[in-house]
Amino acid sequence: QLFFSCSFFLYFILLMLIIFSLFTRTVSVLNVTFCLIYFFVFFIFSFIYFFFIIRRIRLLKYFFCLIIYLFLHLHYYFIFLRNLVVLFSTFIFYFFYFHHHQY
Repeated sequence: QLFFSCSFFLYFILLMLIIFSLFTRTVSVLNVTFCLIYFFVFFIFSFIYFFFIIRRIRLLKYFFCLIIYLFLHLHYYFIFLRNLVVLFSTFIFYFFYFHHHQY
């Protein structure tokens, strides 16, 4: 369990660095702050979700991720393209991580 949490945290840091390297030069300070809030909230919810709620139903992982994403980004229509890239990266991250790290 400890190794799993550490490896997940490393994957999360890597994803965050990739996203910020893509968007730091083009977005404003508000958007970067919002992106930080999104990542922290996403990590907290994901941690609770992975370790305490559901572990075996794999499709619900993607649905849960999508719900969090929509809840946090619903009022950001003018950066919709950026949000799509973030969502796509999150799904790619989930797919590869859980495809190679099954319970």
